[in-house]
Amino acid sequence: MTSSALRIGTDGAARKNPGPAGWAWVDEHGRYAAGSWTRQTNNVAELTGIRHALADHPDTPLVIESDSQYAINCLTRWARGWRKNPAKAEGKKNLDLIYGILDLIDARSHPVTFEWVRGHDETNAHPLNTAADLLSARFADSRSDQPYVTGMHEIDWERKEGNAAAEAHSGSGSRSRGGASGAGGAKAARKRKGPWATQTEIGRELGLSSIAMGKKLEALGLRADRQATQAALDAGLAKERRMKTGTTFYVWHSAKVLERVGEGSRG
Repeated sequence: MTSSALRIGTDGAARKNPGPAGWAWVDEHGRYAAGSWTRQTNNVAELTGIRHALADHPDTPLVIESDSQYAINCLTRWARGWRKNPAKAEGKKNLDLIYGILDLIDARSHPVTFEWVRGHDETNAHPLNTAADLLSARFADSRSDQPYVTGMHEIDWERKEGNAAAEAHSGSGSRSRGGASGAGGAKAARKRKGPWATQTEIGRELGLSSIAMGKKLEALGLRADRQATQAALDAGLAKERRMKTGTTFYVWHSAKVLERVGEGSRG
C-alpha cells in the first residue's frame, strides 16, 4: 500500500430486510456519495456502497472500511471460486453485483485493501464508517428511489467515551443491525489481556483519538502508511496479526510504546 492510499468508509442500511434501504461511501476528506431504494436488502446496500467507492476512485490506491463481513468475504474469499466453478455458486444471491465489483477490482491499476471494522461503535473508533452509517441510514429513511447523490459530510474524528462495542479487531462474527446487547443496549468494552494493544487502545490510555495516536507513532518513526515500520517490528514494539478475512493489522507493546511516546514528549 502506498502513502497516497485514500481511506474510505462504506455502509448500507435497510429498514426491514428487505425494505427501504440506503448506501453510502465517505472518504477521509469528507466527500461522499449515497443513494436509496424504496425496497432492497441490507446486503445489496452494503455491496453497492463498495461498488460505488471503487467506481468513483479508479485512479488511486484505496483502503475501504466496511462493517459487513458478508461483503468483504464475498469479495476476498468466496466469489472468485464461485465464478470458476458455477456449481459452487448455485443458490448464491447478488452474484451479478458481486461479479461486477470483482471486475472493477481486476480493472484497477492501483491496489485496494478491505478492512473489516465493527459497526455502530458508540466510541466512534472508525469515524469514516460512522459517517457512512449515518448517511446510509438517512437515505434509507427517505424511503425513496435516489440512484446517486454526492456532497460533503462533516466527519466527527473525536473518540468518544462510554460503554461501547469492542474494538474492530477484537473478534469476528456477523454484524447485526439493531437490537440491544446487554445492559443499556451496548456491549461492554473489551478488556485487554497481556502487553499487546491496538493503536486505539493505547491512544485511549493517553486520552488521544486513534488518529492522534497514529500521528504520534508516525512522528516516532514507528508507523508509516498505517503500517508498523520495520524498525518498530525489529525492536519488538509492534507485531503483525491477520484477521480471518485476510486483513493484516498491527498490535503494539503498550508499555514500550508509552515509554517511547513519553521520551518523545520530553524531547
